[in-house]
Amino acid sequence: SLSDLSRLKGMLRGVRIVQLGENTHGDGECFRAKARLVRYLHEELGFTVLAFESGLFECELANELFEKGKVDDGINGSVFGIWRTTQTRPMFEYLASTKGSKNPLILTGFDTRGSGGLAQEYLLRLHEFLKPAGEIPTEAKLSLQRLDNKLNQAEYKPDAEERKAGMAALQRLRTLFDSGRALLAETHGERETAFQSRCLDNYIARERFEYSKNEPEKMGRHGSVNLRDQQMASNLRWLAEERYPEAKIITWGATFHLAHNLKMVSIGGDADYYKNTRAMGESVHEWLGEEVFTIGFVAYEGTGGILSTRFDIPKPAEGSFEDLMYRYGQPFLLVPLRPRNPFAEPMLAAPMAYGRNTLGPWPQVLDALFFIQEMTASSR
Repeated sequence: SLSDLSRLKGMLRGVRIVQLGENTHGDGECFRAKARLVRYLHEELGFTVLAFESGLFECELANELFEKGKVDDGINGSVFGIWRTTQTRPMFEYLASTKGSKNPLILTGFDTRGSGGLAQEYLLRLHEFLKPAGEIPTEAKLSLQRLDNKLNQAEYKPDAEERKAGMAALQRLRTLFDSGRALLAETHGERETAFQSRCLDNYIARERFEYSKNEPEKMGRHGSVNLRDQQMASNLRWLAEERYPEAKIITWGATFHLAHNLKMVSIGGDADYYKNTRAMGESVHEWLGEEVFTIGFVAYEGTGGILSTRFDIPKPAEGSFEDLMYRYGQPFLLVPLRPRNPFAEPMLAAPMAYGRNTLGPWPQVLDALFFIQEMTASSR
């Protein structure tokens, strides 16, 4: 039963995008809670698009696999491995079960990074898509493939000549696409052409982000992350305004990316920790205002860890948000932070990782906090 979530109806009145965060990418009990929220939002409140912090191209393509009932292939082909878990699988099975219904749940992604196995098909499919407009030279294709191979490694470190040749090939693809846009739309349809154009821009942004991690002195503490978040925000806006203009959307990702006003949060007494950070949530909040509703997750105790790693979650400080919620004696609590309420003053809470020294005016950063008394680590 999902009846315990019924109070969301009032909470989400007038909301078009609900964002579901997570402390870390290994919070099993959080994943279970989010999976229930996704189902409730779809069944009861008419949210029909589920956008993951995973690759745009591969998540969209995976819908074809879910439509065929190939759940494992759909999961492995789309989202990052951190979300291919025992706790998330029922949600993907539910998503697959809605295909063919009058109200299917559609998977998409807003990330610029490659995530699932289908990402490796992108260039081949792009070359095929572009054939009505022409082709780039074979050597340019090879240069781009070499660059793509490097992009799919753990660290992206192309030498100067490799990068120069690969980026020149990308620019040739962009030029070919733009010059043949009318013919491509005539052949494939405008919707598919717009999608492929967006994926190409996203791929270029991916390369720029991955390369920026080689320049930490130039980019600063959060500089390269800002590049990624800027593109993720842009992707989400494109999805909402162009790809799915009539749909209500659920986003799934790290609370760090989805929150706004991070500059108001201090870590260990460092009030400037997030000074130059611009998370995607900042842009989304500026764009949608109260039409976006962001839920962070916190835990009192338990075990954390991503898949094979494990660690004990430290107990919170007395007087912290988690400590106060624990005193209610309930294993789960969804606490709205709209409108301004007793939690408006800066308070210790840990919705982004489990450092117990994070202080913030949380109603200005998130719209609700989901309290979990005992966290469990994700598993396969």
